[in-house]
Amino acid sequence: MHRAPENVQAFDSTRRTLLKGAGFFFIALAGHGALPPLSHAAWKLVLPIPKRPPLSQKTKELRPKVAIVIDDIGNSLHLGREFLALPIGLTFSILPFRPFSRQLMDEIADAGHEILLHQPMEPFRQDIDPGPGAIYTRFPAPRIHDTIRANLHQINVAIGVNNHMGSKFTANREKVREALEPIKQDGLFFIDSLTTPRSVAYDTARSLHISTAHRNVFLDCRPDREATVKQMKRLVAMAIRWGKAIGIGHPFPTTLLAIKQFLSMYRGLDEKIEFVGVSRLISHGQ
Repeated sequence: MHRAPENVQAFDSTRRTLLKGAGFFFIALAGHGALPPLSHAAWKLVLPIPKRPPLSQKTKELRPKVAIVIDDIGNSLHLGREFLALPIGLTFSILPFRPFSRQLMDEIADAGHEILLHQPMEPFRQDIDPGPGAIYTRFPAPRIHDTIRANLHQINVAIGVNNHMGSKFTANREKVREALEPIKQDGLFFIDSLTTPRSVAYDTARSLHISTAHRNVFLDCRPDREATVKQMKRLVAMAIRWGKAIGIGHPFPTTLLAIKQFLSMYRGLDEKIEFVGVSRLISHGQ
């Protein structure tokens, strides 16, 4: 059997390595699929990275958009401030009548971030307390309206609402309609946190011509740093594929570390996607 000379074999092997590396580079450059776990230094060993011109305003507007909502704000002043210090645009969803709800609301508003009312709603599990300001399926419509209005009076800079818990409440179409009425009257939008696949909140909001959206990814169902990093990658990949995506996280120390780790891993990410307030991703009433 004829064998190629060793120098030809070596050339072919080198060429295959270069082509394989170049393929990863151009996939990353085009923004397709998951981001490859390669540093810029590793890319340069494969193929020189050309210096890119500044992005035009039109290109910036076309970048996929990612909104991260941090729920459950109001219980910890320290963690709230730690998330506020992150170098990306975040949306903060504040629970009503918690120890630091008002103080963090003022600091977040001063920093220019968007704020939602994190409206507590009834879960299926009766042993779980959604907390002060919660609404339940047993409540008549006037009590639901009064409760939500009292919560909005406390979180008075909220531009929208999303549900805290609510697996039972958001599956009840009649009660969801009653809860959405004061939200619509105040000209706010509603984000369905999708705490249950049975939720009818998003569809009901659309039927009422309320500006709305729903969560795409939970970042920290498992309060584990590496798991949250993987969910961040999933969120970005979804935004690249569909043009936008909404992730919901919580003020856990592991979530804070995961977001920092993710941002340090992909320092050029802001050229491919844009982190925005969630209001930029809502669908307006039909």
